[in-house]
Amino acid sequence: MTRRWFGGGDEGNSGSSAAPFMIALVVVVLVLVGIGLTNMFSAERNSDQEQIIRAAIGQNDALQRVDYPAYADYTCPALAGSADDLALRQKNSVQARGARYLETINNIAVNGERATATVVYYFDSDKDEKVDAPTVFEKRDGRWQVCSSGPS
Repeated sequence: MTRRWFGGGDEGNSGSSAAPFMIALVVVVLVLVGIGLTNMFSAERNSDQEQIIRAAIGQNDALQRVDYPAYADYTCPALAGSADDLALRQKNSVQARGARYLETINNIAVNGERATATVVYYFDSDKDEKVDAPTVFEKRDGRWQVCSSGPS
C-alpha cells in the first residue's frame, strides 16, 4: 500500500515550496532599496553640514595629534601656518589647559562657499567650562575648511 501525503503523487516530493523564500527575498530587496534611496536623498540634503562637521572634528583631531599635514587639509591656508608653529602652539596650549576636545557644533549656516557655526570646545583642565567659538568655514576645491582659530 502506498501512502500519499498532501500534494500527492510523487513520494520524493517534500511538499515544500519556494514561495516563502521568494517572498522574503522580495521584502529584503525592497527594504535595501528603500534604505539606499533614503541615504542618497539625505546625503544630498545634509552634505554641506556633514562636511563642515567633519572639517571641524578633523581639524581638532589633527591639532591634538600635532599632525600638520592633516591639520593643513582641514584648515584654510592663511590660518594653517607651518608645522613648527603648530607644534609650538599646541605644546603651549596643552601645558596651559590640557587637551582640547570638541563637544558639539551648533547653528551651522551655509551661504554659498562660506559657512558659519558655533563650535563648542572644552579642555582637560576644566571639563565643565565650555568655550563657544564662532567659526568661519570656506569651501575650497569641493572641501570645507576651518578658517577661524579656535581657543588655545
